Amino acid sequence: MRNILFLNHKVQNCGVYQYGYRTSQAIIKSSKFNITYVEIDSEAEFQHYTQSLAPIAVIYNYYPSTMPWLTPKVQNESRSRFKQIAIFHEVPLTGFDYHIYVDPTTTEDATHSPVGRPLLKFNGIYQENKVPVFGTFGFAFGEKGYTRLIQLVNSEFDEAIVNIHIAFANFGDAAGTIARSAAASCRSIDHKPGIKVNVSHEFMSNDEILDFLASNSLNAFLYGTASNRGPASTIDYALSVKRPIAITKNNQFIHIRTTSPSICVEENSLSAILENGTKPLERFYKAWSNENLLQDYERILSKICG
Repeated sequence: MRNILFLNHKVQNCGVYQYGYRTSQAIIKSSKFNITYVEIDSEAEFQHYTQSLAPIAVIYNYYPSTMPWLTPKVQNESRSRFKQIAIFHEVPLTGFDYHIYVDPTTTEDATHSPVGRPLLKFNGIYQENKVPVFGTFGFAFGEKGYTRLIQLVNSEFDEAIVNIHIAFANFGDAAGTIARSAAASCRSIDHKPGIKVNVSHEFMSNDEILDFLASNSLNAFLYGTASNRGPASTIDYALSVKRPIAITKNNQFIHIRTTSPSICVEENSLSAILENGTKPLERFYKAWSNENLLQDYERILSKICG
């Protein structure tokens, strides 16, 4: 089989890294291409693997801050050796032969293809909650709606638990200053005696994140002002555990916000979204399976590499 090299960076506490890792675990199972997943942080490592594996194409899980070694000079010197394919994470791309868009709602053309989302397999335990439990997680950048979730729960329920996990981001908040500030804001929100708010920060593995999300009755992602950022990876994890999801009409949820009944808090209450369960999400479970994601990549590689 023909060799394909999939490159990621090494810092795990990063949304771009996690997206690339989840994708790689689905596509390395290809029976049409020999896809090798490698984590590197330097041009020297890049040259080592491209020379030793002699791939016909390299897939870069690319972001400028995570792959600073990938300069136009490096790209140009590699152009005659293999096709260069970039996974597009919301920043402009130049110098690549083809782009893979992580937003499945985009339209394919001569230079790029959209792919499905990389959901995970969850085989854990679903606990029964005596009172409704609402959860959310992510980094502290931007308007993530952590305090808004507390306020909405407090307005609708007399008894409930709100679990908020705000991780330290290696790129931009390695010391956790912004995360701790966000946690302090959560703890300062007035709420009824029957509403309990838990905030945590420790780094969690993918399995631990899934266990955390599965323990909640509903997971909510109430991001603020719309942005030009790509689809939020938090949704991949939340879909993976098949619990109800509540969102805002932020552009980062463009790929799941057209459901019936609506899962948007601008159109439905948390209690209604919780009562509707996972029925609005069923089509996403089917469309974004690992098997379908692998087929997406095999089709793209066949198109580009012949």
